[in-house]
Amino acid sequence: GAATFRRFLLNPALRSFGASRMQDTCVMWTGEDPALARVRMAGIRGTSVDGDSWVDHGIADFEAAEESVEEGEPEFVCFPPPGLFPHELLLGRVPLWTVMPASHLFQPTQNLQVRMWRIRLVPDTDSDDGPPTGAERLQEVALASLSCDCSQKGNAFCILFRPALSFIADGDQFEVEISGLRGRVSSHHFFHEFRAFRADCKDHHLLVVAKQTCGVLDDPALWRSPQAFAEGGRSGAAPAAEPPSLASSLGLRPERPERAAFATSESDASHIDIGLVSHPNLFISTDTHEMTISLWCPDAAAIRAHLYLVRVSGSEEVQRATVVLRIKEYFVVRVKLPMAPCRYELTFWVAPKKSSEDMTEHPLRYSIASTEACQNLLISLDHPLKDKFGYALQPPALQSLGAVHGLGVSVLAPILHRVHAGYIYFLAYIDPEAPAAAAAASLASEDTSRASAQHQQQQQGVGEQADLGGAGHGRSVLFRERLAAGSPELHKLAAEQAADERTLAQGRKQQRGQKDTLAASRRTGVMRTQDFKSDRVPVVHTLYCILANKLDENIQACHCTAHVDVSMVEAATGQTRYVLRLQQRADLLEFHDGLFFFGEQDVGHKLEMHLHLPLAQAFPPLKIAEWLIVRKDEHFPIGF
Repeated sequence: GAATFRRFLLNPALRSFGASRMQDTCVMWTGEDPALARVRMAGIRGTSVDGDSWVDHGIADFEAAEESVEEGEPEFVCFPPPGLFPHELLLGRVPLWTVMPASHLFQPTQNLQVRMWRIRLVPDTDSDDGPPTGAERLQEVALASLSCDCSQKGNAFCILFRPALSFIADGDQFEVEISGLRGRVSSHHFFHEFRAFRADCKDHHLLVVAKQTCGVLDDPALWRSPQAFAEGGRSGAAPAAEPPSLASSLGLRPERPERAAFATSESDASHIDIGLVSHPNLFISTDTHEMTISLWCPDAAAIRAHLYLVRVSGSEEVQRATVVLRIKEYFVVRVKLPMAPCRYELTFWVAPKKSSEDMTEHPLRYSIASTEACQNLLISLDHPLKDKFGYALQPPALQSLGAVHGLGVSVLAPILHRVHAGYIYFLAYIDPEAPAAAAAASLASEDTSRASAQHQQQQQGVGEQADLGGAGHGRSVLFRERLAAGSPELHKLAAEQAADERTLAQGRKQQRGQKDTLAASRRTGVMRTQDFKSDRVPVVHTLYCILANKLDENIQACHCTAHVDVSMVEAATGQTRYVLRLQQRADLLEFHDGLFFFGEQDVGHKLEMHLHLPLAQAFPPLKIAEWLIVRKDEHFPIGF
């Protein structure tokens, strides 16, 4: 397979090769240097290819071949090659190392051994551009596999091994030692450093995230028809306690809800039937620490999943162990099991479309048993690593923002709760209908308050305020719409001022003079004309008019329907240090992404992602994800 092609292409004797492709068929041709091929095939036995002695063939030819070997041919060909290696070429996988010593110079012995260490290269203090002056061994890396092949596939001596690593990060440095050789030297050392040369290329990171996401969702079992249904209604069930509001569930550290009986209200989500797509059996035994469960529920606006560790003494919730992705009528639930062998219970809270602001616990429960073959990620739920475990939590409110497509808003990268210092790529998907749906809901909630305020003004004799936009239409959106005379804020302000004026007027006597009337006007914040018979104008509205004339030309309006920001938050104080804006992609308008660098001084702090919808003026910024920055060289168990 791939190792064989690599051996032919990286053969030290290779001088030229050819390649051709016809539709899905690829053909490669490799050739060798004739002089090197003769030396390699003849070996050190003193005979030529046709059986004659080297003396008969001419000792000059042999010496010329040896000289060409020493000057032009490398003694070792290694992949990944020693020195700097582009981290992007790993494609997110731990590669298979192949070391090919020149077969006519080296042969293996029974003492052949390969050792590998994680190191830190010591830079040259005298020159910034000079090579490293030494290496400090930090930790020995075990090998998951090791083999030696001397077959005639390119170079007739190849050492293949794969290190027992879960991944190789940008900036990792390794030392490889090959010992037990028979030849000019008995051992050889290689030094590797993996660097991301395309860390500033967002397109590359987008493709990596797309490949990872497709790897999770490409199972056909996730998209088939429901194999069974979990009925929501239960006859004769006792009334349930008040379900938690969806607004309270937006926090990224939700408290475990109280287990209560299911309600009998028609709007209660416990009466919604959920289709079991990928796992129709509610009892699951698994030997993997990650699971993907697909549910079908067209009547649900959002679903939140909770994973509990079941013990004899009771159940304990595993924080950040689940994440839910909504794709139309399907809800894909990813689950990460921290310990094995253990028993878990997976529960669900559902928000119906008719009442998407309330979530209710659904009767559906999965019982999951992890076997001894399952990877152990945590020693216990009290281990310090628990604060870095799991997925980046996404509030279920994001699933209900999609009005038509039902895709809502999803944070696709980073998917894990922890992020390593260095370049970090962020990717968020926003349904094109989500901003418009949020704006429609916001306007619908404002219509009643606006109509009530206008009716109050008419009853109380409050005159129409002057339009901030004036006669022209060149005003910015800030003054033309958000701070316009017809805005709910100014209507509410005018109604309050009119009510205060009426209360004070009832207590005043008709014979009070102009001085008392002016003092009362100042207390209410309403100024009148000299005859006190013209329409009243709010002071704040007048201030807006003055500011509009002075500042309107210096205001730059943003016409984006959605903003996604990433903020750096101090872990100790909770204060925001700075905010970075994700950019909407020009080729894929549904995606907002950004590539930002965070140094070692940011380790231990939090990153928060907020969603802003300018069209929905009453829609506050929503925190949609949170991450924890860890050290660049910090390592975790495989699959953590």
